[in-house]
Amino acid sequence: MYLVQSLKSIVLDRPFKQGAFIADRYEIIRVLGMGSYGISYLAKDCRQNKECVVKQMKPSRRNLEKVHRSFEYEMKILSYLNHPQIPSFGDSFTYNGQQFFTMEYIAGRTFEDLIFNDGAVYDEICSFEILRNVLEIVAYFHGKKIIHRDLRIPNIMVKDEVIYIIDFGLARFIDIRNSDTSSEMARYEFEKKLMREIHYKSDFYALGHFVLFLLYSSYIPDSKTEKSWEEELQLSNQGHSIIRRLLQLDEPYTNIDDVVHDVDKIVNESNVVL
Repeated sequence: MYLVQSLKSIVLDRPFKQGAFIADRYEIIRVLGMGSYGISYLAKDCRQNKECVVKQMKPSRRNLEKVHRSFEYEMKILSYLNHPQIPSFGDSFTYNGQQFFTMEYIAGRTFEDLIFNDGAVYDEICSFEILRNVLEIVAYFHGKKIIHRDLRIPNIMVKDEVIYIIDFGLARFIDIRNSDTSSEMARYEFEKKLMREIHYKSDFYALGHFVLFLLYSSYIPDSKTEKSWEEELQLSNQGHSIIRRLLQLDEPYTNIDDVVHDVDKIVNESNVVL
């Protein structure tokens, strides 16, 4: 039965091919990614003559109420936000009985691309300067009582030296507490629970790991023995303290202002001319 369902999902969720048209308006350029409930495409909006992202609800999951709810959350949150470093919401529509929405396409490089494909290297000061720029955007949507819940290196990107945050597919308003989320949280492993919790500190936890990815880009192992990040990375006391609080190993940060205050100490001190 499980095999039959899996095969059915593969057939139903087969992405549109390059050159295909959706709603006689959006020409598919390529698939950007497939998530748990959606398929994202880079497309050309032939009416406006520009590229955009088209997101499709997976046909195999369209009868699941929580999938509809997640799709609606993402549209609602994107349409609610208005920030130059967050993709803007475009339009929502139904085509051949399937649900879609569009958003702005950011033609940048994710930090996953930069680190693992381009070989980018970041030292401590540079890593915290990047974090400080990310925090500016996080402060904006936290101020709107929105939690991203997926601030990983594939979802933070750079275009023309400007930081962007993308993929609000798991984002939620801070006051959302529903049975779907509770049952979902119960299935998560401990670390993922920390990242998926609908609380500001879940985004800080994710940013702790984001900074570690940046820092490890410049790490050269001196032995074959695997150690903890605290043993392997040579960090300032302040940098070490910030990461421990982001990862909730010490007293967790609970608001953005405290994180910004501590990160500013590192960034500002590095810019002091002696």
